[in-house]
Amino acid sequence: FCITKAARGNTFSYPIGTIRNSVEEAVKSGCMEIWLTSQDTGTYGLDRRANLPQLLQNICTVEGDFFVRVGMMNPTLANHLLHPLVDAFKQDKVFKFLHIPLQAGSNSVLAAMKRGYRAETFRNVVAEFRKQLPQLTIATDIICGFPAETDEQFEETMAMIGEIKPDVVNVSRFWPRPGTAAAKMERLPDEIVMERSRKLHALAKRIALERNLEWVGWRGRAVVDEKGKEPGTFIARNFAYKPIVVSSQEDLLGKIVRVEIVDASITHLKGRID
Repeated sequence: FCITKAARGNTFSYPIGTIRNSVEEAVKSGCMEIWLTSQDTGTYGLDRRANLPQLLQNICTVEGDFFVRVGMMNPTLANHLLHPLVDAFKQDKVFKFLHIPLQAGSNSVLAAMKRGYRAETFRNVVAEFRKQLPQLTIATDIICGFPAETDEQFEETMAMIGEIKPDVVNVSRFWPRPGTAAAKMERLPDEIVMERSRKLHALAKRIALERNLEWVGWRGRAVVDEKGKEPGTFIARNFAYKPIVVSSQEDLLGKIVRVEIVDASITHLKGRID
């Protein structure tokens, strides 16, 4: 039901040595953030007797002051690799940031989507990560208005989001992509999809603010990786990949600073140079 595979083809894993060499060169040239990205990072190594935890553990032995951000992985493979994956995320150089899609909180809807996992799988992965890494940032994705989704099934999704309390929820309205099985399914009325989307966004914003306010008073290191929207502002990321807006007349881009979180909003933390 997803167009991604049709558009990009099957995944392919580069050898660990090749990736490590690229990381070493990037770090030598001054790179502070390494992004491991794929259609599904959890599939890494399925074609070459390796896996994502092994790759992370190897990369973290590269000398230098840098951080690794791991891209999206589906619950099925994350659950299969769960304990070695959590151990790899404990490495100081790995951002405590997990992007794991839920898509729907109803097992019936997940089956109709042919996602290959149940809501309980998602819950299990999140629970183990949070048990070992309490300040982990969780990002997830929801498809709103999948064909034939009932009000009760939608409420299951709302309940799951309320229970898990992810820091970031990417809400997408269902759209029938040409060439997918979903393109032949009868769509829900637009007004129903819009109302469900509104409710999800409202819940996600409330949770995001609650989660961000928990960081007020925190002090620690953060790497500055973006310029802010306002002149003299920058975006720094702490160990949980939380975006922190700081102000400085000095060019901080690419530097590591110590910050104190003084306030929070739905989308970011507000800090001052400590």
